[in-house]
Amino acid sequence: MLFMGEEYGEDAPFQYFVSFSGDQLINGVRKGRKSEFKKFHKKCTPPDPQDEATFLRSKLNWEKREEGNHKTLLEYYKTLIKIRKEHPALSSLNSVNMEVEGHEGKKTVAIKRWLNGDESGLLCIFNFNKDTVQSTVSLAGAEEWEKFFDSADTLWGGTGSSSSNVLTYNDAFTITGLSLSLYKRRG
Repeated sequence: MLFMGEEYGEDAPFQYFVSFSGDQLINGVRKGRKSEFKKFHKKCTPPDPQDEATFLRSKLNWEKREEGNHKTLLEYYKTLIKIRKEHPALSSLNSVNMEVEGHEGKKTVAIKRWLNGDESGLLCIFNFNKDTVQSTVSLAGAEEWEKFFDSADTLWGGTGSSSSNVLTYNDAFTITGLSLSLYKRRG
């Protein structure tokens, strides 16, 4: 689930704000917020929900969608959504058409997905390790798998992909730290 502005990395805080009339209601809300915040932040007071400045700090900066890392993040999400829509293996998310293989020591997970009657399976490899690792994947089977997406690519602001371009059964592959690579059947 994305929050408003998260798709482009909005950095404006979303603070609770109101525009009430009536001193009794306004003071009740302020008192309630202070009481609620006391459990989390003992030394600070919450932003005044009735203050216009609280509202203004919370406004989305839509122009950020078109610049720098914000634009890159938005394009990243758009690409992932497009992949989900275009690949049949992702159209029916169930555990019947899926195999999972994990390597706990290396902190990698491989997921192979397919749709019955469709040969266009998908292989997703995740590296939850902060370091680049080498591993193998037996889920690939006899087919060759070709990489078509890599979150470590410099296009997405990553350090550069080190993932193997083609995978086959039990071949060693390399994957950049804290990244994911997507493969489709070759041919």
